[in-house]
Amino acid sequence: MSHVILLKYVITDFLRRRRRVVASDVTVVITTYITIAISFGLLYTLITLFSSEPVFNGIDKNIGGFQFYFKHIYFSFITITTIGYGDVYPLTALSQFLVVVEIITGLILTNVILGLVIGSGILTSKD
Repeated sequence: MSHVILLKYVITDFLRRRRRVVASDVTVVITTYITIAISFGLLYTLITLFSSEPVFNGIDKNIGGFQFYFKHIYFSFITITTIGYGDVYPLTALSQFLVVVEIITGLILTNVILGLVIGSGILTSKD
């Protein structure tokens, strides 16, 4: 939640032209992106654990603890980046809905990161 609050202030301050974006602002946005992906992975893990039916094709409940969680994190990062290899995909309506929310979030954050970096002048050299 703290990342989302920081992200709100970074974006609103930038849009209101209260200050220039600095490298730490981009770091906040990227960290938020990673945190959201890990959070969705945890959410997918919980849904799978508490569901009586298969939630994701390609993730078996019988695999070990760390590998079970890692598969959900892997799927989350593949989803938020909109790569989508197809080796793991959602089967239930709830998991499909959450995947759509994660994809939209990933697209918005990617555009925010690009907009902040390009619009801030961080990449321009100062001679």
